Amino acid sequence: MLPFTGGIPGPNVMCTFSPDDTLMLCSGVDTHLSQFEVASGRAFPERFPLRDPAHRDRYRRSAYMAGGGHFATAATEESHLSVLSVHGRPVASVDLRGLAFEEPWSSRDDGQMFVQSLRAHPEAPQRLAVLVSPQHSKRSCVVIADLDVPELRASL
Repeated sequence: MLPFTGGIPGPNVMCTFSPDDTLMLCSGVDTHLSQFEVASGRAFPERFPLRDPAHRDRYRRSAYMAGGGHFATAATEESHLSVLSVHGRPVASVDLRGLAFEEPWSSRDDGQMFVQSLRAHPEAPQRLAVLVSPQHSKRSCVVIADLDVPELRASL
């Protein structure tokens, strides 16, 4: 086992390797997001284009897309997710508010759908599974999202 000794500012919720194992992405509280080159431990890029952290009760999830050149990221208590290039450039944003389901969630549902977790498809570079739940609900569902972003389809 090789210890990773790069400084990872925290607190962190999760870390994941890129498909080619050259990068490591760490997600934390609210907008905390760091990516490192595995070989050198160098932060890459130094900063992502997310607002400054403001919420201590939002936990960020992130996952590399199948092509390895992009990742999706979202925080709990938010109803959108972002897709960024590994270089930090915004590529897409997906708003999950107002999703329609066959079964009504609750009479208090105001259309907010909060992201709980996400996972990128291992082979389809534009496909994500997103676990969402309405505000004030104990129920959740999985949304399969096929993003219509030419850059993602061309990344394999």
